[in-house]
Amino acid sequence: MTPPRRYAARASQSIRYACTRACAAAPSRRNSGSARSRNHSATGPASALRLPCRRAWRTIASTRGRRLRHRAIPGVRRTTALSGGIGRGIIRPRTPSGRVGAPCAPRERGAVPGRGSPADPLMIRLLFRRRIAEGYRRELLRVWTPFLLVGITALVATYLLFVEPPPPRRLTIATGQPTGRYHAFAERYRAYLAGFDIALEIRETAGSAENVALLLDPASGVSVAFVQGGAMPPDARDRLSSLASVYREPLWIFHRGDRPYDRLTDLAGKRLSIGPEGSGTRVVAQRLLADSGVTAAGQAAAGAPFEGLPDRQAAEALQAGRIDAAFFIVGPGSEQVQQLIRADGVRLMTLRQHQSYARRYPYLTSVVLSEGLLDLERNIPPAPSPLLAPPAALVANATLHPALVPLLIEAARAAHEPGNLLDAPGEFPSARFVEAPLRPEARRYLEEGPSLLQRVLPFWPASMVSRLKLMLLPLATVIFSIFKIAQPLYNWRISARIYRHYEILRRAQRELAGPPDPARRAEMIATLRQLEEKLATVSVPLGAMAALYQLYLHLGYVRRRLEGEQPSLPPPPPPPVA
Repeated sequence: MTPPRRYAARASQSIRYACTRACAAAPSRRNSGSARSRNHSATGPASALRLPCRRAWRTIASTRGRRLRHRAIPGVRRTTALSGGIGRGIIRPRTPSGRVGAPCAPRERGAVPGRGSPADPLMIRLLFRRRIAEGYRRELLRVWTPFLLVGITALVATYLLFVEPPPPRRLTIATGQPTGRYHAFAERYRAYLAGFDIALEIRETAGSAENVALLLDPASGVSVAFVQGGAMPPDARDRLSSLASVYREPLWIFHRGDRPYDRLTDLAGKRLSIGPEGSGTRVVAQRLLADSGVTAAGQAAAGAPFEGLPDRQAAEALQAGRIDAAFFIVGPGSEQVQQLIRADGVRLMTLRQHQSYARRYPYLTSVVLSEGLLDLERNIPPAPSPLLAPPAALVANATLHPALVPLLIEAARAAHEPGNLLDAPGEFPSARFVEAPLRPEARRYLEEGPSLLQRVLPFWPASMVSRLKLMLLPLATVIFSIFKIAQPLYNWRISARIYRHYEILRRAQRELAGPPDPARRAEMIATLRQLEEKLATVSVPLGAMAALYQLYLHLGYVRRRLEGEQPSLPPPPPPPVA
C-alpha cells in the first residue's frame, strides 16, 4: 500500500473508532437530565451523533487514494494532526448541544478499530457499498479489456503498415567541387537545418553528372543533390524528382583570337576545354557543340580533342595560350570569370542564336549581361552580352523523407531568395526550369505555402501529427465499435447474473404443476432458500437492482406456494413453462 493510501486508511480507522465510542456513550448522556437532552429524546442523542459520524465517513471516503489533508469533520474536534498521531491522538466528539463530550480513549493494543459491534449499520452499509463498487469495476474490466486489447492491436498494426517512419536526423547532399557554388550553398543549407536538429552531410563530387549517378545508386546514401540543367540523362527523369530550381548558372565561353566569335561553329578545330568528366558543364557543352556540328570525332580528326580541365586550370591554360577556348558554368562572381573578363587577349563569346537554343532546350534560359554590370568603373562588359543560363535545381530520389521537403525548400529560400546580378529577388526557389518531374510535396509547398500544422507547431511535433493523421479513421472506427458493442455486452452480462436463476424457478413451477411429492418439494424449498442466500452475494449496478428484487419476489412467491401458504400479495405472472 502506498504511503498516501496508508495514511488515509489509518485515519479512517481512527475516525471509525472515535465515532463508534461516541455513539456507544450517547445513552449515558441521555439520562443526564439536561433540557437539551430531553428535547432530543424523540430521536435520541445516539441518532443525532450518527449523522456527524456519517459525514466523517464521507470525508474519509473522499480522501482514499490521495494524501490525507487536514479537513474539518463535523461533530469531531481534533487535538492532534491525523497524519501525525493516527490512532494515538485524543478525538473529542461533539454532542447535539454543541458541547464537547468526554474524550474517547485511545485504541487498546490488539483492538480492531472501526469494527465496533457486529450489528453496526453504518459499517455494514459501507462494506456493502465497497463490495458493490469493486464488483462493478471487475465486471467493467472483464468486458472492456478484450476490446481495448483489440483496439490497441489494430492501432499498432495501422501504425506499422500505413504510417511512414519519422524523418531521419541525418541527410546527405551531393554538391560538386569544394571551390564551387554548390558546395558554398550546401554549407548554408547545413547551418539552416542544424536549427532543426538535422545534420547535413556534404558529399564532394566532380559535378552534376556524378551527382545524378549517386542519386540513382541506392547504396550511395545520397538523398538530394544539386543538378545543373541539362546534365540529367533522359532515362533518369522517371526515377528522380525535382524539389525546385534555385538559381541561374550562366554558360560562359571565353576564347582567344583577334576577332569576337558569336556562333559555336566558329570553334570547330580549336583546342577546347569543356569541363572535367562527370561535370554538368561537359554534358551541356557537348550537347550544344554537337548541334552546331562540332563533335568529338571531328575534333580528334583535326588534332584538337576535347580537354577536360577543371575550372581553375582551364582559366590558367587559356591565359597562357595553351588552349583556344574554355566553357564554364559558374556564377558571375566566380573568381575565374572575374579574371578572364579582365585578361588581355581573352574575349567573352556572345551567342547570336541564344534564343534558338533556349527554345530547343526547356532547361535553358536566355539572360542578357547588361553593359557595365560586372564593373561599372571599367564598363565591363562594354556592351550587352546575351548568355545561356541553365538553372541549377535540387533533385531528390525516393529515399528522401517527405517531411524534409519543406525544410529543404525553406533552406533554399533563405539562401537564394535575395537574388543576385542575374536573378531578381524572390524569383527563386521556383517550380519552373526543372527537368525531372516536380515532387508533389514540393509543388504543394511552393504553390500553397506551409500547412496549418507547420505554421502552428514546431517541425518535429508537426511532423508527428501529420504522420499520425492516417490513424484518425481507424481510431474513430475502433472507438465507435467498442462503444457500440461493449455496453450492450456489459448489460447482457449483468442481466445474465439475474436471469440465469430463473431456471430453478422453472423447475419449481413444474413441481407445482405436477402431482405433489413431499420429498421433492422439501428439496426444492431448500434449493430456493439457498438461492435466496446466494442472491445476497450477487453484485449488480443500481440500474439492475429492480430486476434483482423482482427475482426476490418471484422466489418468495414460489417458495410460499411450495410450502402450502397463500401469498398475501397478487403474484407476478410466472415465467412460461417450456
